Amino acid sequence: MEKIIYIDNKLCSNIEQLRSYFNVPINYGSNIFMDILDYGRSGDLSSWLREHEENELALNIDDIDSNIGDGEYISRITDIINNHLFSHNTSSSLKPEPLQCFTIESIKVEEDNSELNTTISLKILQSVNEWYNIVLKTLSGAASTPRRINPYDYKVGKVINIKFDFPLPAFDKSEIRVFVDGVELEKTEEPNSDNRKLTFKIGNSELNLIKVLYPKEYGKNEEENYYDYYYEDDNGNRTIEMKFYSEDDPGDAVQNAKELFYSISGEPSEVLYQVEPKDQVGADGMARGIVAGTYDDEGTCVYIVAANDGQKDYIMELYYPDSAPEYDYDDVNYIIDCVYRYCSFAGGTYKPRSHELFMRDDMGEKK
Repeated sequence: MEKIIYIDNKLCSNIEQLRSYFNVPINYGSNIFMDILDYGRSGDLSSWLREHEENELALNIDDIDSNIGDGEYISRITDIINNHLFSHNTSSSLKPEPLQCFTIESIKVEEDNSELNTTISLKILQSVNEWYNIVLKTLSGAASTPRRINPYDYKVGKVINIKFDFPLPAFDKSEIRVFVDGVELEKTEEPNSDNRKLTFKIGNSELNLIKVLYPKEYGKNEEENYYDYYYEDDNGNRTIEMKFYSEDDPGDAVQNAKELFYSISGEPSEVLYQVEPKDQVGADGMARGIVAGTYDDEGTCVYIVAANDGQKDYIMELYYPDSAPEYDYDDVNYIIDCVYRYCSFAGGTYKPRSHELFMRDDMGEKK
């Protein structure tokens, strides 16, 4: 029995007419898209091609992996019809952009022995039959094992959690970047959106941070040189806040660092720990100082690292609650230890260490 196919409600009677549908871009989800998809996956298109003595095209279409997403499937049929070839490498993809299918709700980081387990929460926006490869990367170059998701497996509006593992020494908690199919997701959330939230759970302590990239109209971040992370309680009070920023300050690095140190030394109400800048720059060309202590009468403490390389000041400020600031080996002090070791301009000579090593006062490995 002769196979009959209709595309966009029009009878397709010959190969030239079929090829005409592939001469222009096929819109995702359009009538043409859905008709070709249904005929292709059901085998009717291959049967129709064989009846029209296009056996090579039929064989190539039969060879398409049935487990790939709809957009990739249509792309491969397009390559076959237009080129008489089937190529995994040259096929383009018609699938929707990732942010049309899901959004990042949060990123959560937890320590587990020698690894940091990272969970990314995604909210499904479209239930399309497409595969997306997700990889997390850090500024230091560490990359997670890829994970694949298909939004078609979930209902619209559902929040799904995907776990990733990083080796602890390679992990940089200061910045987690999300890549989908090799492309970094653009971060366009509002400044106080939970989509930028990072939660670090270490021991019995939990540190929630929200990253803020100030827009240009604030006049602070035209070159993205100001980062503000903070945690707000239910009453809108910032109980934890961490800032990274740089400012132009050319000149002698040592002298600039000393002036910067004297400036930040007035930040704590009581200084409990300080490291003055040395009389010469380090191997990285920077001079730096550190000051820490109590900040107010409500149990807030402050920890500041400030450095200069002869061109700019680099400053990291951390404000945090600590009911026992005189005690060095509790969970909140481990968080400070991590912040110091991961901060690129702090001058630390040791690699980040696990919570277990910290509690044993084991300095860990040298860089």
